[in-house]
Amino acid sequence: MMMMRSTFVSGVDDLELAAYEWDVADPRGVVQVAHGLAEHSARDDRFARALNEAGDTVRAIDHRGHGASIAGRQATSAHPASRRDMAAYGASLRGDVPLFLFAHSMGSFAAQSVILTHSEQYARGRIVRQHCPRPAGSRYGAGRGASQARGVQRGFPAPHRLQVALAR
Repeated sequence: MMMMRSTFVSGVDDLELAAYEWDVADPRGVVQVAHGLAEHSARDDRFARALNEAGDTVRAIDHRGHGASIAGRQATSAHPASRRDMAAYGASLRGDVPLFLFAHSMGSFAAQSVILTHSEQYARGRIVRQHCPRPAGSRYGAGRGASQARGVQRGFPAPHRLQVALAR
């Protein structure tokens, strides 16, 4: 259940991306986590440990230009290379147990594209959680202050508070 850090080499341009692993013995499934804007995968440690307690192995990479994957040219997860990284990383995780994709915030936008082109990889489950804060002064949507900007809005639990029931 301890977080381990390694690297994943992108097949797009040989860029080394930081990869994180939270393994359990004899997992029920593997959950690939795609983080949000201005975040990094190590922030999902509590969420990953909760999934570990439920019997799932968790894997994640820092998207290009995020966390420990900041090197050379910067790009966001909306960049086509980042979407290809996500799909290739998912393909590298396939094994004897089901693979699930959990994506939130900016990672959810890249995940939607990946799911359209690689749905067979995630045939057992996908969880795409979008977060769209409202503009200041707007009456509708999320975003009423610092606590809400950290993901504590009504109807949008923070990832570590989200209880996920994965289809088996």
